Amino acid sequence: MHEWLSAQVVSAHPKVSDDLELVIINPPRRGLAEGCHNLTKLKPKAILEISCKPESLRRDLTVFVEQGYNLVELQVFNMFPHTAHIETLALLLRDSTSAETWRLAKEPI
Repeated sequence: MHEWLSAQVVSAHPKVSDDLELVIINPPRRGLAEGCHNLTKLKPKAILEISCKPESLRRDLTVFVEQGYNLVELQVFNMFPHTAHIETLALLLRDSTSAETWRLAKEPI
């Protein structure tokens, strides 16, 4: 059974269990800043960050990698043609999570 929780990444949320599979984050343009460290304390197996500013995404990804996550997929979307704005999805996996297992898990049924 899956549980969904919507919360700020300001501090570790008391309702979060120890076996957190995936965290999806969509921070403001400035990025997560200290929220990155708070998020890694929850030890999710995977983090999917949606970002609209490459500079802040780079800062966030640097912190996640320093905390033991691996960037396994990065996809850029031109959601707003004829503008300089892009959206980027970044998938990070914790060291103990196999990228191959993750890819198999997302195969269509």
